[in-house]
Amino acid sequence: MIDLYDSASPAVASAPPHAVRSHLRAAIWFAGVILPVIALAALFIGLRWEGIVLSLTLTVYIVFIASVPLANALLIHAVDSEWLELSRPLALLHGFATGISAIFAILFLPLTPVAVLGLVVFGLGLLLLAPLLALIATLAVRRVLAGRLLHSGGAALPSAWPGVLLALAIVGAMELPSVVTRVGMRMASDEAHATSTNGIRVLRYLGNEKIMRRICAGEGGFPPDLTSIVLTTRGATSAEEARASYYRLTGTQCSAVPAPSGRSAHASDGAGRYAGQETGR
Repeated sequence: MIDLYDSASPAVASAPPHAVRSHLRAAIWFAGVILPVIALAALFIGLRWEGIVLSLTLTVYIVFIASVPLANALLIHAVDSEWLELSRPLALLHGFATGISAIFAILFLPLTPVAVLGLVVFGLGLLLLAPLLALIATLAVRRVLAGRLLHSGGAALPSAWPGVLLALAIVGAMELPSVVTRVGMRMASDEAHATSTNGIRVLRYLGNEKIMRRICAGEGGFPPDLTSIVLTTRGATSAEEARASYYRLTGTQCSAVPAPSGRSAHASDGAGRYAGQETGR
């Protein structure tokens, strides 16, 4: 009986590690690949349902988000295939996907309690948790691959920082006109005279006219940018305040100006700047 127990115990002891690896792989596949694809599909359906025009900027963000499941799927394949070295293009892609995941995870972080409650009650909160879960899966698969390469004597995993910094730089450049304009709008509507005057000055020299007109129109039917989503959770400028600031800036009622199209207002061509106007000083 003792010999039987001893011969059987190695098989019993070896089962849990395989089970853990299987569960980890399944979790990474779900959180890092399947869930982001579902979230992308839900986003696209929601945009079409609301009749929002798929602008160039929004299309770029969709491509960026799609890089997350793609990069994770490729890294999972690298783990399964027991690669001894990760190519630099793939390392850059996965670093970029890590940066995108981090940006959206931070963006949706204030909604995490609501998402957890929605997960318990309706099960729909999982979509709000998709960025955070995707970030965790992205870091997890990278850790698994790094450990596999170290154990097999392969080359060290390339740093993820170049891809992360690239993602931050591109998203930052895309959001800069919106950040400057919306912050200027908030400053211009401040009760403090000095802050309000500085806000008008920011809008005059750096503001984007299309974004200002969107805010004046209440932004209904326009594709949201990341900045508008963040400021919405922290008290965005109301349409009435925006119209008052627009009039102080231009001397023209916002209602007298043709409404902007549903296309993105991120790319500033200089037409929205008021460097030569003195109204509202």
